[in-house]
Amino acid sequence: MKKTLACFFLLLAAAAGGTAAVFSQVYAARDQVKITQETLYGDPAAAQGLTAHIPAQYQHHLFWNTDCTFGEETQAVTSYEFSAIQKEEPPQEREPFLEMNNQIWYGYDSEAKEGLPLAYQELFDDTPAGSENSRVIHLKDYYETYPLQLGLEFPVYSSVMSQDVFLSESIDPDEAQLYRAFEEFFQIPVLAEETMEISVGKSTDGGWVSSGSGSTESDRFDLYTVSAVADDACYFAFDAHTQLENLVDVSQIKDGFGIYCLPFDSTSEGEDSSFPLLTEKLATVYPLDPHERILNLTLSPDQSRLLLHTQTDGMYVITVIDRDTMEAVQRLEVGKISAESMAFHQLYEGDGFFA
Repeated sequence: MKKTLACFFLLLAAAAGGTAAVFSQVYAARDQVKITQETLYGDPAAAQGLTAHIPAQYQHHLFWNTDCTFGEETQAVTSYEFSAIQKEEPPQEREPFLEMNNQIWYGYDSEAKEGLPLAYQELFDDTPAGSENSRVIHLKDYYETYPLQLGLEFPVYSSVMSQDVFLSESIDPDEAQLYRAFEEFFQIPVLAEETMEISVGKSTDGGWVSSGSGSTESDRFDLYTVSAVADDACYFAFDAHTQLENLVDVSQIKDGFGIYCLPFDSTSEGEDSSFPLLTEKLATVYPLDPHERILNLTLSPDQSRLLLHTQTDGMYVITVIDRDTMEAVQRLEVGKISAESMAFHQLYEGDGFFA
């Protein structure tokens, strides 16, 4: 018995020692983050002395903050934190923006007279009681132009507007005028070949049970907007390419395809103030070639210039536009760019350089 207990405690001590050794090895590497530098384009010497802050976390328990300083020998310093309780990072405030989406409402509506709800109604009428049914439809049969959803978050005003809200009786008259102006301005015909599959289910007593939708292999257009909000105006643009790299028809857009501007009154504050958005001044202020792929639109720190980011003939290009004249004052070809590397999150403008 004494021998057994001695063996047990010996094994327990060995296991504890082994666990401690493993823990020591793993814990020692907690902040040993390795940075590998690969030059894709540009001159690495131009980044000399710049420091990038890179936060990372795992399941809200493990947190790393790395400061990477670029130079001949790129160096990184990492701090590490473990939290036994899941710790949520505070949400980052989003910069002011304007978003336009081509809004297609999905679902069954027994009183629908137009749009996709009408397609569901027609399919529902053709479905026998106690069964399910589906069909592929052409969106062009139900929409001439893409309906819009408009979202705005400005220092003086914020709202989300869509076609169903616009048709309701409770919408504010000024918002109704704004939404109508955007719908009339951005007339984008629906692709003739764009299709989707819809489905419905009908109960044995003829009532609605379910509805659904699915994509097909046809081409489609997803409206995506980039924007830059200054103290007195919002500038925005969108990419005209379809999913299969064709071009959507932008010939019906008032004033043509380009960068658009919606001015607003930055002095308007409080509930008693007038509607701050100058809807009647919505305009195209800088023409663009729809063949160029629009990546981003930003402002210089002093708001005197717009920075338009595009992919042109396989090159990543930044066009610097003077806000006073709305003319290009500089065009920078950064380097070749692939479709996989077109997305980026933040641009920093320093004294004579971008990063």
